[in-house]
Amino acid sequence: MHLSGQAPSFRLALLPFEMPNDERVTAITSGVLYDLSDRMRRLEDDEGTLLVIPPGEAVTNRVTRAEQASRALGATHVLSGSVTRIDNRIRLHASVVDARTLIVIGDLTADYGLDEAGNMPLALAGTIAAALHLKGAPLDEAAISQAAYPTFAEGMFYLRADRSDLDLAIGQLQESAR
Repeated sequence: MHLSGQAPSFRLALLPFEMPNDERVTAITSGVLYDLSDRMRRLEDDEGTLLVIPPGEAVTNRVTRAEQASRALGATHVLSGSVTRIDNRIRLHASVVDARTLIVIGDLTADYGLDEAGNMPLALAGTIAAALHLKGAPLDEAAISQAAYPTFAEGMFYLRADRSDLDLAIGQLQESAR
């Protein structure tokens, strides 16, 4: 949510990542994007610096590329990326793109174990903050343990994006709390 009366300096669209046909990796990665959206919203302030367009908006509007995000969502910048699974690791590649010029202004490539998925939103938030020269720090310590994070991220995905099985979302979130 943007509170000031002026237009934000940055309208950042978080696009769904390209993912393998792997239900667990898809759920974890999608949950990471929703977590990232929450973290980046902490930087939305009264000064009008940032407006975050969550991944659900991109899905609803069938936006998959930066130029589409600019036209359909009014985005000035986009986070897009892909994940691949290599054995029990997830390779994340993400780019912050200026949606008007299509120039990559920030880039991240990293490998994570499934038990390290909690580091993904922190690394992505840092990449975005550095690329856009944002003040503030969305890099606070994760409120959930690394061991519980994959289950938490899956639960967030089922709760926010999928909505086809709220019982599954509740189960995943309860499991992550144990």
